[in-house]
Formats: sequence, C-alpha cells, structure tokens
Amino acid sequence: MAFAFPAPRHTPRALRNILLERMEKAITHLSAPIADRAEGIHEARKRFKEIRAVLRLVSDTETFPAGAMRQWFRDAGRELSGTRDAQALVECWDKLDAVDPKALQTRAGQALHRALIDNAHDHLHDADALDSIVRRLCAALNQHMTHLPEIDVPETGFDLICSGFERTYRAGRRQLDAVQNAPTAEHFHDWRKRVKDHWYHTRLIAGAWPVYLEQRQSLLKTLSDLLGDDHDLMLLRSQMLAWSDRLGSD
Repeated sequence: MAFAFPAPRHTPRALRNILLERMEKAITHLSAPIADRAEGIHEARKRFKEIRAVLRLVSDTETFPAGAMRQWFRDAGRELSGTRDAQALVECWDKLDAVDPKALQTRAGQALHRALIDNAHDHLHDADALDSIVRRLCAALNQHMTHLPEIDVPETGFDLICSGFERTYRAGRRQLDAVQNAPTAEHFHDWRKRVKDHWYHTRLIAGAWPVYLEQRQSLLKTLSDLLGDDHDLMLLRSQMLAWSDRLGSD
C-alpha cells in the first residue's frame, strides 16, 4: 500500500488504514535480521515519522488521542536514534570522502573513520540492549494496531485534513522565518522536521493533483535531503570535537 489516500477516498477509515499499514511495516523493519539491522532501524524510524505526520492532520477527539499517539511515536523514534545517528555519521564521512578523497587521507581522518565505524558497530551489536528495545517496540506496535480506535470525525474529503495540513504548513513557514532571523543548527534542524511533515502530507494527497503535487514532492524531498546533510555535518563536527583527544590532528 502506498503512503497516499486511495483516490478519491479521503475518509477517516482510509486515514486509519494508512496508520495501520505503516505500523505493520515498522514491525517488519524492526524484525530484520542482524545483517540488515541498520537499514531496518532506519526504515522503521521513517515509518514512525510518517505516522506522526498523519497524526498531525487530525485533532484529538473523545476516543482518538492523536496527540498522545504522536508523543509515543516520537519517543519510540528517539529510543532508536543513537543507533541511527551512529550509522548516519559513517554515511556522512563516506559522502565527504567521495567528494574529495585526498582531504581525508590524513592520520586524523583515517582515525576518525575507524572510530565512526567502531561506534556504529558497537551500537548495532549491543545485542541485549537493542534486542530489548526492539522487542518492546514491536509488542507496543502490535497493541496499537489491535486497539487503534476509529477516527470519529464527520469530515471527509479535504475537509478531513484541511486544518492539520494548513497548521503544519504555517509551522514550517514560522521555522523558515526563524532560520532567516537566526541561522543556527537547531533552527535548521527544526525547519527540516516541518519540511518533512509537509512532504509527507503532499504525498498523501498527491492523487488529487498529480501534475503539481508530484513536482512539489520532488522539491520538498531535495530540500529535506539538503537539510539532512547539513544536520549530519553538524553531528559529525560535534563528534570530532568530542573525540579530539583520541583522534589527534594533522
């Protein structure tokens, strides 16, 4: 099932089905074998972000606690963030090396590369801790799927998601203003979160206006990737500073 409304059915039931399908995929990713665990965790965290983006489209009702569910999936993603961040730093170094290999062929550069690989390996192969987290998250996801309530709102069509769509877009514009006023790493990172939310939302409704929304998706994906690279570089810089004594310098 694609991450999109089955056109033209913008209904509460369709929204609920999307949530269920994303949860099922997350369980599959988390259950990946050891050899594929890094990619599995990365993909599971993507599903969590998609779920949170869907939940941003609807408000709490008496029977559907959208806010509490968003909080749970945010916390679940954070439990896996250390493992993913460690792997992302290796990938960041590899991207830099592909652009200018000579620049990193120093003793410090090679020491950094080995340290990043060792750090990622340690996160992935701390079997007891990671297995415990994965088992707990999978059990909780199964509970969410079993007990996910109906989204009890009368709206259908774009009215179903209009308020949440606009609210998230405005939040992104505010974060862009914050970046322009103070271009800090934190502001860029927060802006990227809202860019990704808007990207997810355009994917959901792409069938309503494919010619325009598919182009918008592409632009948002490019922007999100660029902001993600910026964030990874900031993380890499912070890690280098933290390891400065053990890495030495050239």
